[in-house]
Amino acid sequence: MKFLFKYLIDNKRLTLKDLNQDIDHFSYGYSETNDKPAPIKEADLEFKSSSNLGQSASQMWLLAGILPFILVDKVNSEDLHWKNFLSLLEIMGICFAHKVA
Repeated sequence: MKFLFKYLIDNKRLTLKDLNQDIDHFSYGYSETNDKPAPIKEADLEFKSSSNLGQSASQMWLLAGILPFILVDKVNSEDLHWKNFLSLLEIMGICFAHKVA
């Protein structure tokens, strides 16, 4: 996700400020409030920083899940970087499923 954010910010699709505002103002469910993602800092997007964007595993999982809802109006659905992220999200859903039918 770090590289997706960096790509979108570098290509002027969104700003870090707007991204953080969208994350903060997202309508989280009751069970998700404890895992609400923390604001992303500019330093978290640097190549040499850790890959967790300053989030715990549960915060990253929730951020990945809400990202399509947050960025639906800001990203071209034909963008290959976006398609790659959505494919990764689908793979993660299958890998972490309780049961695969």
